Amino acid sequence: MAEDVELRPLRADEMTRFYEFIHYAFGLDKEFSEWDRNRRERDALSKTMVPFGYFVDGTMVSTCAYIPFDVRVRGWPVAMGGISEVSTLPEYRRQGYVADMLHRFLDVFRDKGLFFTGLWPFSRAFYRRFGWAVSAESTHINIDTTEIRRLTRGLQQNARFTPAILEDIAQLQSVRAEWIEPFSLSIDRDLETWRTQTFVGWEKAPFVYMARDISGRPVGYLAYTIKDRGDWDRDMIVRDFAYRDVDAYWQLLLFLANHDSQVNRFRLNVPMSDPLFDLLSSGKTGRVSGVMTRVMDPAAALQVLRAGDLEGDAVFGIADSFWPAAAGNYAVTAADGEVRVSRTNKDPGVSMDIHAFSQLFVGYRSVEELSRFGALSIADDSAAILFDALMPRGVGFLPEHF
Repeated sequence: MAEDVELRPLRADEMTRFYEFIHYAFGLDKEFSEWDRNRRERDALSKTMVPFGYFVDGTMVSTCAYIPFDVRVRGWPVAMGGISEVSTLPEYRRQGYVADMLHRFLDVFRDKGLFFTGLWPFSRAFYRRFGWAVSAESTHINIDTTEIRRLTRGLQQNARFTPAILEDIAQLQSVRAEWIEPFSLSIDRDLETWRTQTFVGWEKAPFVYMARDISGRPVGYLAYTIKDRGDWDRDMIVRDFAYRDVDAYWQLLLFLANHDSQVNRFRLNVPMSDPLFDLLSSGKTGRVSGVMTRVMDPAAALQVLRAGDLEGDAVFGIADSFWPAAAGNYAVTAADGEVRVSRTNKDPGVSMDIHAFSQLFVGYRSVEELSRFGALSIADDSAAILFDALMPRGVGFLPEHF
């Protein structure tokens, strides 16, 4: 690799080249002029996204972007460095540039005081090499109109649906906050996130509808686009979907069913726990691996946890070949509702690599599961019990793409 290597935020006059990279990587099926215009309009709303270029001898060979988010981990807000727009033109691939760029990007996050990162992978195996681990799952459900009519047969529409606008975000947020609360990794949405994820979309602006009960209280919403395959063969793709209770859930499904004269199929991305998964008699479903996360500083991660009534001491060991700053042994003390962590030379009671720790931190895997899979070794049962109590199994769901 050349010695003159630099990763830095891009200047305004370098953005056209940046979008050429992104178009080649993600938008090949569209004319660049149209794709570039749509992408720039969406990114213009993202005031916090910072595009970076990776330069070798003064030539940009790779790109990435930083998007800050606050996510909920076990109910507590955690700052996450979102990584997006990772691309390399084919003439620069297989030369180790992306690996070096990601390593330097972790330096950027560390300098910003972050200990946690996340990304949507094009390949799980690719990013796993650099320490990222699958941390959430969802279910893709594809059902035709006859099936959703069967499910909603006999229901009466008692919710009132109206188009939602940006001024309704506070009401939409009240619904989403209640619905998303059980899930780890949910993003604390601000106005910008609502704009880009719900009202703007990635390819075209979706339709957004809000449901109210008979008292006028918002009880659900959904955002969707319609894809025309030609010859009146159409899919409704539901991009965002939330509800307060079971009655509101069925009202949203009935709203979808009322489009049976307009579309042929419905596509939804829902949590693994969604009841629709068990109600279908036909249709296609698929388990989908979601966002990948990576902890950069295990001590900082543990210290955001709340110990509650737990009390105990333990030592755990972390292996991290890509980011050696995270590797080592850590002494953990749970007392007075807090978790205190420090480096130590003592032998660990529990050992794992950074992938396993990242999954344990967000609740994607339990101590028992990781041990059974061979991703975590136990030398001290009391240490395993403490870590299992501090970081129990949860349900991760992060529907927002970035």
